[in-house]
Amino acid sequence: MKTKLIIFVIIICISASGCMGMIGRTSFTYDVTVSPVNGTAIIYVPIAVDEDGSVSEVMANLTIYSYPDNVPSSNASCEIIDTIHGKALEIITDEPIRIKNDISQRGRAELNITLWNETFENGSTTGSIWMYVDSSSTAEDVSITFKARYVQVVLAYGYGVRITTEPYLDDVTALKNGWNTYPVYERRWG
Repeated sequence: MKTKLIIFVIIICISASGCMGMIGRTSFTYDVTVSPVNGTAIIYVPIAVDEDGSVSEVMANLTIYSYPDNVPSSNASCEIIDTIHGKALEIITDEPIRIKNDISQRGRAELNITLWNETFENGSTTGSIWMYVDSSSTAEDVSITFKARYVQVVLAYGYGVRITTEPYLDDVTALKNGWNTYPVYERRWG
C-alpha cells in the first residue's frame, strides 16, 4: 500500500510541475505621465509588445487622464505610429496628463517594449530607450515618467518586472527636441 501511495504522490508532483506554466495569471500595466510647460508637446514614447513582436493588448483602450486630478482628459490624444526606431505611442497634449491601462490574462507571458537602444544582458538592470520630441512642439519644457510592469502569479509564487525611467520615486525625465536616449531601470522581484 505504501508503494502505491508513493507512486501516486510522485505522479501528482510530476503532473503539477508540468502544469505550473499554465496555471496562474499575468497582469500588465502601461503608465506614462507627460508634463508640458507653456505650450503643446508632441512626443513619441515606447509601447508594450508581446514576445512575438505584436502590439500588446495593454496598449488597447488606453485612458488619458488630466494629471494629477485623475479625471478623463479630452484635450490630449495618443496613437500608435511607426518611427525610424520602431513603433511608438505619439502623444499630443497641452496639459499635464497620465496615460494608463491595466490588463490581466491567464497563463504566463513576458512584456517587452519597443524603441530599445540597449538590451538587458547578463542580469544587468539598466539600459536605455529612445523618446522623441517633435520640433513642432511649442512647450518650453516637457517632463515624462515612463513605466511598464508585469506581474506573474503561479499558484502561490509571484514574479515581476518593472521597467521605468524613474531611478527614484517621483524622479522625472526632462526631454529635449529631437531623438532622446534616456536610461531605464529594470527591477525584478520574485
